[in-house]
Amino acid sequence: MRALDLYSGVGGWALGLKLAGIEVVASYEISENAAKTAEQNLGIEVHRLDIRSLELTTLPKSIDLVVGSPPCTQFSYSNRGGSGDLSDGLLDIAAFLRVVDYLKPEYWIMENVPRVQAVLHKEMTRKGKLSEYIHLRDDMRVEVVDISDLGLPQRRRRCIAGNFDYELLSKYSTRCSSTTLGQVVGGLRKRQPLDVNFDRNYSRVNVTETAKENFLDEEEVRINRYAKAHHPVYNSMQFPEPLDKPSRTVTATCTRVSRESLVIAEKRNGTAYRRLTVRERASLQGFPISYQFYGDSYSEKLRMIGNAIPPVLTYYLGLAVRGIPSAEMVSLPELGYAHPLPPGLPAETQLDQPGRAYRFDRRFRFAIPELRFKSGMRFDLSNQISDQTAKWCVEFFYGPSTNIQSVELGKRLLSRLEREEGLKPFTQQASSVIHDLSRDILCFEPESIQLRWADKSAVAPHPFELLDKLGEAARQLADALPESCAECAKRFVIDAAARECTEDETIGTTKLERHAIPVLVGMYLGAWFNVAGVRQIPRRAA
Repeated sequence: MRALDLYSGVGGWALGLKLAGIEVVASYEISENAAKTAEQNLGIEVHRLDIRSLELTTLPKSIDLVVGSPPCTQFSYSNRGGSGDLSDGLLDIAAFLRVVDYLKPEYWIMENVPRVQAVLHKEMTRKGKLSEYIHLRDDMRVEVVDISDLGLPQRRRRCIAGNFDYELLSKYSTRCSSTTLGQVVGGLRKRQPLDVNFDRNYSRVNVTETAKENFLDEEEVRINRYAKAHHPVYNSMQFPEPLDKPSRTVTATCTRVSRESLVIAEKRNGTAYRRLTVRERASLQGFPISYQFYGDSYSEKLRMIGNAIPPVLTYYLGLAVRGIPSAEMVSLPELGYAHPLPPGLPAETQLDQPGRAYRFDRRFRFAIPELRFKSGMRFDLSNQISDQTAKWCVEFFYGPSTNIQSVELGKRLLSRLEREEGLKPFTQQASSVIHDLSRDILCFEPESIQLRWADKSAVAPHPFELLDKLGEAARQLADALPESCAECAKRFVIDAAARECTEDETIGTTKLERHAIPVLVGMYLGAWFNVAGVRQIPRRAA
């Protein structure tokens, strides 16, 4: 069978189809280094051009299969919270379908992020933006698959659209064994590194890109743990990554402190944490451990790997196109493929290092321990920076993401709390906690905290220290609130929230009522801190 590969990337389609017995006769890719990666590893020619401007008359004839992975950036929910330019993304999908419509191959398959399933159902209609390709829906199947079901050591859900035998692909998954992140990491540590995707051992000299970044420092660990395990809006992730199951999705872009970054623990005079190497990420994506990536920088290599389609998936898609029965299917590990090392290795690139070039106005916003309630409701410690002043304050947020509300925590609220007769037993007992907290944070000055956060001072208190002291104070205040104050606390919290709303706004009270005691504690603590907490001192001249 003869295949055409559009948006070919680093060769994920070409390698998998080759192993499935399908010849890719032409590949097209706009990225110079992605194209070079496919050429060097697979010995093929890749045409460098924008698929949107592809001249149809230049395409090879007698094509049995058209495949491709149009850019997913605009459709990804990880891009600006899902607010990508869908119209721009549709141009690439239209460019792919245009080629399919022109060549009229027996089979075609397009891969993208799960969101594209709904996009295709909506736009490939009479009134949709892809209406001219509506006839391709006659035998089209659009499904979302998790590639870990086919043995990939990564949970990676992808939309697969086309006219191949999807049931056959599903049957293949019943014969595939699950692999884990731990198997990938452990396999690469062996004297003769093991490729878990292909069940082959390699000579150590044939396995490159194994250099490890510096371990995360204390601040980076704290930010990672917060973003994954305690994010105020998104679902919780495990930190560090569990080794006994497939990894989370490998993304194209991430930093040492981003939520998407994959971090594992290592024993080294205690527990230390590090991000995955280039080789570990590539193996999670299903590439042979001798496959090379020709990026000009470390981040470009990570981006190329994250954007790639795993050859584990394309291999089984190729078998499904060929109609290989499940009983006759040879799994990828059984195939025992050994990938030859390309003749010219890519240049070494500098690893990412801890950030050390922060501006004085580096922003800080983290939810206070004991005062984070998921679904966006939390009390934040944050900084506010003007030209000459650093100010630290506590803010309270609640309500749905489409209508986030806040309550001003200041003198007025503090005064109301202290005058509330039903809360007298609480405010009287709370005074000792506040006294101790006030004494503990005497050393915290706004400028010095900001200088430490901007990494311009090694001796000043870190804002995480202040955050933890506020969290401990919140726990003690909750313990100091008598049961007799519970109903009054509930009424006060609802009333305080209602006072901040305009006449045409409504507030949801269920969650406020459920967490009334810690919310009241947060209001009291935050109002006190904003009025009398960290002293506001102008920034000194350099």
